[in-house]
Amino acid sequence: MEKNLSVGIDVSKLVLDATVLFPNGDHAHQQFKINKVGFGQLLRWVGKFIAYATCRTVFGFEDTGVYSVGLGRFLSELKLKYVSENACRIRRSMGTVRGKDDKADSLLIARYLKRNLEELSFNGAAPDLLLELSQLFSQRERLLKEKSAHKARIRELKVLGRCLDVRFPLRIEKEMVCLLDRKLKEVQAEINRLIEAQRELREKKGLLCSVPGVGEQTATQMLILTRGFTRFPS
Repeated sequence: MEKNLSVGIDVSKLVLDATVLFPNGDHAHQQFKINKVGFGQLLRWVGKFIAYATCRTVFGFEDTGVYSVGLGRFLSELKLKYVSENACRIRRSMGTVRGKDDKADSLLIARYLKRNLEELSFNGAAPDLLLELSQLFSQRERLLKEKSAHKARIRELKVLGRCLDVRFPLRIEKEMVCLLDRKLKEVQAEINRLIEAQRELREKKGLLCSVPGVGEQTATQMLILTRGFTRFPS
């Protein structure tokens, strides 16, 4: 019978909470900082328990965006297997669990790994290009939200202008909208440049845009979320 170590990791802004789940159900917990030193300490700590596993050690954590990128890249560089999973999927799979803290969450993730190991897909760190595209796309979304907020303020000021002199704040808001429009164009130009520079991504985006109803932004987002359609088993 295979004896695997399941290492569940809860990633927060500053620290990692890691729980090693042994084949017999026992578990151990430790906390580490989110940096290369902390990642190295995590591996040395897990290494102390390798004698319990006759097959493999599997790491797993929730995909928390920017906070989990560093851990994924560190594990990938060492060619260690890991699962980066959606938080909602983990909680739906495990049902209602008492207690809610980082330590409890890391144990929950470890148990999820052990229960679903055969069905899970192992991940590798996303290529730098896709990480850059992801950050640019997020920047674009934030700029759009800011622009929408300023345009809403302009509408409010126009109503208020019926009884007050609001020319100065109105001018400021309009200037902000113009500035954000320029920045949006710059961000979009950089997104296009990165995609055009990579032949495979360029071709995949072209195929996506050829589908009725799929526009440029949807195609770009699909490439980012699927890592260029490499997240699916072949």
